[in-house]
Amino acid sequence: MNNILQALLCVLALNLYSSYLQAADRWFEVELLIFKRNSPDVLNENFNPQIKSINLINARDLISPQYNPDITKVRALLPECNDQGSSYSLHEPESQTTTTSDFSFDIEAITFAFNKPSWHFNISCLQPQPNLLEPDREQLIALERQHFTPTLPVTIEAPAPKNETGPYLLPEEALQLDELKAKLAWRDDMTPLLHMGWRQVVKSESQETPWRVFAGQNYAKQFQYNGEMVQAEDALPTEHTTQAKAKSESITPADNKLVYNQIQNNIQHVLNKINNQSWQPETALMDKKTQAWQAQQLQSKPEDVWQLDGLFKIYLRHYLYIETEFNLREVGQHPHLKNEKFASNSSSGQPATQDKAFLYPIYFQQNKRIISGEVHYFDHPKMGIVLQVRKYFPEPQIEND
Repeated sequence: MNNILQALLCVLALNLYSSYLQAADRWFEVELLIFKRNSPDVLNENFNPQIKSINLINARDLISPQYNPDITKVRALLPECNDQGSSYSLHEPESQTTTTSDFSFDIEAITFAFNKPSWHFNISCLQPQPNLLEPDREQLIALERQHFTPTLPVTIEAPAPKNETGPYLLPEEALQLDELKAKLAWRDDMTPLLHMGWRQVVKSESQETPWRVFAGQNYAKQFQYNGEMVQAEDALPTEHTTQAKAKSESITPADNKLVYNQIQNNIQHVLNKINNQSWQPETALMDKKTQAWQAQQLQSKPEDVWQLDGLFKIYLRHYLYIETEFNLREVGQHPHLKNEKFASNSSSGQPATQDKAFLYPIYFQQNKRIISGEVHYFDHPKMGIVLQVRKYFPEPQIEND
């Protein structure tokens, strides 16, 4: 009898200790409303075109699993398409009694390419990988597995889970800044980019990991992460470009003359810029250092180029503290063309124009101590953040015996 009583007391003590640990976790609701300012003027030249890369590798993410999922693992579970043509049949299951005498090496599958677009195959099967001799094999494989999300909705939400054991997104009906978002949407000088909320246990600064927050349009098809436009040579090579590449391997004297003329044209272009006082050696050296710095900073760049992308961190240190770091992207005229004076067109006498866009980064970083329940505002010439952090008390979980 005493043993049974001791066992019951131990179980009761463990339950009380578990309830104490759950009560010690301080839950909060975090609601964000981020908007951009619509300036009628051209992009201010005071903003540096050199992007300050934000390290997003170790950040947590609540948006991607809901709106930008990685389908690579799911696609890998599909069987490969059976035919190199437009057949929609799948692989037949291999017989378990296959012997070495039945094995035949398919030399055509290696020698001849079947690099057809994925629309030649059924969606229920995985497109076969390109042959081993294909020079763009890795790019073609990556393209087959690529998942592209062009834009995100302004309101990010998800149904609340039944078991509140970890951070989760709030449903739309739980958001409390809807009226303010509607007012911003009616204004001509402001446009809401993101409205989301989530619940989490807030810990100390050393125990907290920042959240990755991104919104708006995905510019990855038009611009690189450093702001330059995606050129035709950056795209996946087609059949014509592959043949042109093969022909270029045998260079003729005429080709050498074309290369020589191109070099001469480049030299003349630089001389014209010097005569127009739009180029200086110091500026060229600075541009070279800038490009080297950018190449070093962009080694861990994200694959997608979102209109707004960055980090948000909340932690406890007697008070609540917020740390924000974002890059807002805005399309404008290329910085190299702003101060460049172009030579006049000899045929028309009018100045030549070059319409080349650039995706400017607008860096935003602000830290603030806040009080729960109050509405806080982060201001910037190009954007703004409205924030409210509310205490949350989860319902106690009833444990079965």
